[in-house]
Amino acid sequence: MARVLLFVILLYYFHGIKAQASVPPILSVSPPAITETDSVTLSCQTPSSVSVSQCDFYTASQKLSKGSSCVQTLTATELLKITQKSLPAAVEVRCSYTVQTYTFKFTSPDSEPSTININNLRPPKLTVSPLMITETDSVTLNCQNPLPVSQCYFIISGDKTAKTASCLQTLTGSEFLSWTRQRSPVTVELTCYYLYIYKSPLSNMSPVTIQIPWPEINVHPPLITETDSVTLSCQTPSSVSVSQCDFYIASQKLSKGSSCVQTLTGTELLKIAQNSLPAEVEVRCSYTLQTYTFKRTSPDSEPSTINIIDLHPPKLTVSPLMITETESVTVNCQTPSSVPVSQCYFIISGDKTDKAAPCLQTLTGSEFLSWTRQSSPVTLEMTCYYLNIQKSPVSNMTPIIIQTPRPELTVNPAVITETDSVTVNCQTPSSVSVTQCFLYFMRRRKSTSISCQQTLTATEIIFMAQQSSPAEVQVACFYMTERKGGQYQSPHSIISSISIQYLTTLSTFTTSAPISMKDQRRNRITGFKKRNPSDLNTLRIFTTSTPISIKIQRRNRITEAASPSFVPGVTLTAVSNFTAGDTTLTDPATDDGMTASKIIWIIGAVVTVDVLLLVLPLLLTQTGIVKCGSKI
Repeated sequence: MARVLLFVILLYYFHGIKAQASVPPILSVSPPAITETDSVTLSCQTPSSVSVSQCDFYTASQKLSKGSSCVQTLTATELLKITQKSLPAAVEVRCSYTVQTYTFKFTSPDSEPSTININNLRPPKLTVSPLMITETDSVTLNCQNPLPVSQCYFIISGDKTAKTASCLQTLTGSEFLSWTRQRSPVTVELTCYYLYIYKSPLSNMSPVTIQIPWPEINVHPPLITETDSVTLSCQTPSSVSVSQCDFYIASQKLSKGSSCVQTLTGTELLKIAQNSLPAEVEVRCSYTLQTYTFKRTSPDSEPSTINIIDLHPPKLTVSPLMITETESVTVNCQTPSSVPVSQCYFIISGDKTDKAAPCLQTLTGSEFLSWTRQSSPVTLEMTCYYLNIQKSPVSNMTPIIIQTPRPELTVNPAVITETDSVTVNCQTPSSVSVTQCFLYFMRRRKSTSISCQQTLTATEIIFMAQQSSPAEVQVACFYMTERKGGQYQSPHSIISSISIQYLTTLSTFTTSAPISMKDQRRNRITGFKKRNPSDLNTLRIFTTSTPISIKIQRRNRITEAASPSFVPGVTLTAVSNFTAGDTTLTDPATDDGMTASKIIWIIGAVVTVDVLLLVLPLLLTQTGIVKCGSKI
C-alpha cells in the first residue's frame, strides 16, 4: 500500500513538472536586420515559474550548438554557414528550454520563429550638429548612407512611427519637438535607416537636447563710475511665460528679487564681486518657467561686462540746437577739470564711427552733415566721451536739428498805393527740390500758399493780411520740400515790409482868400504852399485824407473830380474862377460849409464877447463902490 501511494505521489509530481515545461518560450532577436559582418543577439525568454537548466536554438531542424545559455550571440557569417545560405538571406530561428528534476528532463515546445534578415546593406551613419539647441535654434541631421538614396527614416525615442524625410535636413528646435510631440527641455535619442530593396540596419544612436530658449542680458550703461547705477535687463522670449529671473556674478546669485529688470550701483557691484576700482564685472541671467507644480530653469545667458571706472562723464552743450546748412553750431564736450584732455570723441546717431575732434569746436551745418553722410532736413542725436587710460562714460545726449537753407524774400516795390501791385519773390536754394512756397503774415501769424514768384495787388495783400489801409504789412516766406516720402518745411526768410498808402492825386487850384487853419484841420489838409509869394490867395494843396464832397465841388467850382471806388482818395483837375465866397472846404462827414466872410463874422463876434466878459466885472465892481459911498 505504501508503494502504491509513493508511486501516485511521484506520478503527480512529474506530471506537474511536465505541465510547467509545456509553456513555450518567446524568442527575440536584436537587431532583426544585419549585414554579413554584424552580430545578432538571440534571447529565449522562459516562464519565471520554472527552473530552466538550458535553452536550445534551432534554424529549421538544425540545432545551433552554442552552449546552454538562454541568451546567445551569433554573427551573420555563422548563421549563413549553418544554414548554408548566401546573401541576401532570411534565417528563421526558434528556441526551446529544458526543465530537469533529478534524472528526469522535460523539454518545452518550440517558440514561434523569428526572422533574421541578413543582407549586404551597411548601416548609415547619423550625425547631429549641434547636439544641444533651443526651440529657436536649428539642428542639422545627416543620415549618411553608402547607397544612392535620398530618403531616410528617422526613429525618435518615444515615438513608434519612423519619420520619413530627406537624409540631410535642418530643423528648428520647435519643428523637432513637433516630431516628438514633447516640450522643452527634453533629450531625445535619434537613429535612422534607409531602404534599398531591404531595410538597412539602424544607424548609431545620437542624442539631441532641446532646451528652453536662452535669455539675453542687456546692461545699460555698460560703463559706469562707482556712484553711478546700471540697469540689468534679462530679456526672455515672448513665447514663454516667465515666473522669475535670476542674475549672477560668477557663481554668486544677486538676491534683488525676482524681477527681470534690476538696478544696481557701482558700489553694490564692487561689493558683491569683491573688486576694487577699476573693475570689470561679468553678469549673467536665467529665468524660470512654472507649469502647475513643475519648474524649469533656462540656460544662462551669455555674459555681459560692466566696466566700473573712476572717470566721470563729460557734459555736452550744443548752441544753437537748430541751424541751417549755412549757419554754424558750437559743440562743447566739457570734460572734468581734473582731466587734461584736448581731444574728444563724438557719437552721432546713424554713424557707426566715433568722430575724433577737439572738445570745443564750431561747425557749419554742411560740415556737420558731412560727418553723418546725411542730408537736411534731419535731426541728429549726439553724445561724446574722452579717453584717459580708459574710456569715460558717455555724456548726456543732445539733439541737433539741421534744416534746409533759409529762402530769401524780396518785395518790389516796397511802397505802393491801393491800386498798385507788388511782386513777391521767395527765392529758394537751387540745391533743394521745392514743392510749394508760402507767404507768412507776421501780424496774423498765418500763411498763405503762393507761387514762389507772384504779383499781388494791394487789395489782395490787405485781404490776406486782414488789415486795412493805410497799412504796414510785415511778411516772411518759407517753402516745402519732399524727402524720403515726407514733406519738410524750411525756416522762415528774413521779414520784409510792404507799405500800402492812400491814393491821393491833387492838381493845383487857386483861391481868392486864404484857407483858415480850422478848415485845414477839418478837411485834413496836411500840406500846402504858396505858388507865388506875392499872391497870398494862390495855394497848392499836396495831400488830403478825405474825399471832397459833390457840394464842395459845386461850391468851389471844381469842374472835374474823381474818387476811386475802393479808396478814400481824390483826384482834382481843371479848377478856375474862384471868388472870395468860393473858398470853402467842407468836411464830408458833416457837409457843413464855411465861407471866408462867415469866418470873419464869427471871429468878430468872439472878440466882442471876450471884451464884454472883461469889461462887465469892472462895471459891476464900480457900481458897488458908488452904492457904498452913497450910504456913507
